Amino acid sequence: MATHFVHNRARHRAAGKFASKQDAFRSAVRVYVCLECGQWHMTKQARCSNPGCAGECQHFSSKTEATRYAQLRLMQEQGYISALELQPRFPVRVKGVLLCTYIADFRYQDARGNVRIEDTKASKKHSDPASALRRRLAEVLYDMTVNIIAEK
Repeated sequence: MATHFVHNRARHRAAGKFASKQDAFRSAVRVYVCLECGQWHMTKQARCSNPGCAGECQHFSSKTEATRYAQLRLMQEQGYISALELQPRFPVRVKGVLLCTYIADFRYQDARGNVRIEDTKASKKHSDPASALRRRLAEVLYDMTVNIIAEK
């Protein structure tokens, strides 16, 4: 019986589906990017191992998020955006009680001065209901719109 479950899990994974949410989190590729030189690391590091660089490494939950960071960083260097902030927090309080905290992926200011908040997903289907609820609560309380950037 256990072999059937493992076989079933492998079949789901090959089809792009996961048997459980924990299975999906276990298989996710975590990426660490140096904030100074932009070097990607696949192992957890506090400092960059690139010779001549002592920059701090930032953790990203997926390759999609790390790729979007590289795009935004390039846009900031070219002057299209400013004030790029990684993983801004939005505490959701109702009547003084902290219900949850929504953590977006990026916040920045575009060329027109508008503040934009982004959340990256591998695809539109990868949004779980709890995350969507936290995002919607933060949008209502902070009067903002979170843009979902999907790879597929």
